[in-house]
Amino acid sequence: MLDSLSPTFLLLVFLALVNIDTNSELLPTYSNPVNKLVFFNVRTHLDKLFLSCNHSTSHVLHWQKDGIDVTEIPSLKGRHEINANSLVINCPTYSDDGNYTCLHPKSNESANIEVYASVHIKNSPTRINVLKGTNIEIHCEAFGTDPQITWTIGGSENLNQSRVQLEKDMNNVTNAILVIENATASDQNTYECSARNKATGFNANYTIAKKQINLTVSNDLVLEYSDPSRKLLFFDDRRKRPLKLRLDTTVFGYDLIWQKNGVNVDVIESLKGRYVITENWMVISSPQLSDDGNYTCIVPQLNVSANIEVIANVYLLKTSSILYVKEGDRVEVHCKSYGTDPQITWQLPNGNRNQLKFQRNSDNITDETLIIEHFTADDVGRYKCIVSNKATGFNYSINEIFRKDEDTTFITIGSGNTSQDHDHSQTSYSKLSAGFGNNAIFAIVTVLFTITLSNSLTKN
Repeated sequence: MLDSLSPTFLLLVFLALVNIDTNSELLPTYSNPVNKLVFFNVRTHLDKLFLSCNHSTSHVLHWQKDGIDVTEIPSLKGRHEINANSLVINCPTYSDDGNYTCLHPKSNESANIEVYASVHIKNSPTRINVLKGTNIEIHCEAFGTDPQITWTIGGSENLNQSRVQLEKDMNNVTNAILVIENATASDQNTYECSARNKATGFNANYTIAKKQINLTVSNDLVLEYSDPSRKLLFFDDRRKRPLKLRLDTTVFGYDLIWQKNGVNVDVIESLKGRYVITENWMVISSPQLSDDGNYTCIVPQLNVSANIEVIANVYLLKTSSILYVKEGDRVEVHCKSYGTDPQITWQLPNGNRNQLKFQRNSDNITDETLIIEHFTADDVGRYKCIVSNKATGFNYSINEIFRKDEDTTFITIGSGNTSQDHDHSQTSYSKLSAGFGNNAIFAIVTVLFTITLSNSLTKN
């Protein structure tokens, strides 16, 4: 029977048997088979981008991205895995989109997969306040593959073409920036941008990205305050968090000059190397008590400015808690405070003011020192030092809530057992500074001094 078959037919059968392991068709898996697309989201480090080309052979496929072998792409090193019929990219980023190709190593058969990252709009302030007469610029910063951006103003898609301009941004995204020149009160409205691409609407995970911005137009330059009614900004130097002075009024395209107490900040020695000025901010790192003062933001081209008074929160020094006193001693109790313009008051036992004096300290803080010229049994009791300033009672925080409860430290003025002990203690504790720790922020600070008189130290 074989003799009746032609040589050509036998040759074709032989070649088919030899190449049966190499001519298997590659069948990619698509999110959108019609357009040969695969979609992915960039959300968390747990996400994976999974690409597959099914085939019936045992060979491991080769993979390319935009014509380059994936093993030679630096951004994919350490993030990809190649299996028999798949390419897995861990922690995918927007830059992982592109044109991928799976190739069979024997047959040189290939298949293409276009990979799209779904669109996302960067989180940014939802309220913008611009200065009247300046330009409005609203950036819809969209990420993903080829985002298509549209805008509405007050819910209407009919934009005033004579006033509204749409421009590309630095990422070359069309219509990403909405510009209106010479802002007026009539421009106050709700602006919304929407971004979509070929992945949008594929399923519930690929929705239109949207962002709303409420725009107001101000006649004056306004800063962001802790206490707007008094134009005050508070900070606590112990926390070592940056001190941020921020313009609440956006001024696009203009230079800002910042001054402290009438002097340009760039010539203030104590601020050198510690501050940065950006479009709407002046940020002072590692703030110090000396950073308090009156700051002014100036826009010289527009001849406008805004003032803000920066207040350092008050606190007290925490030191020794024991003082030994005998009758007839001269006693000084120091309420050592820090902060902007601390105001000190004293509460005395039974209102006793006999032989008491109050004295300024070297920093010119009134009533910082309480003096008892001749200590007697009538002076025994509790003395409360209270310190406050303009920041007292205000809570100002971005990510946490400060406690407002009062903290107290008890200072006991007690007795020694021998005259030797007394003499030593009199020398060591002739002056006393006291305070509390760092628990209460922007709260009235109190210290209680408990003064006692021991019988063993009383004069006969």
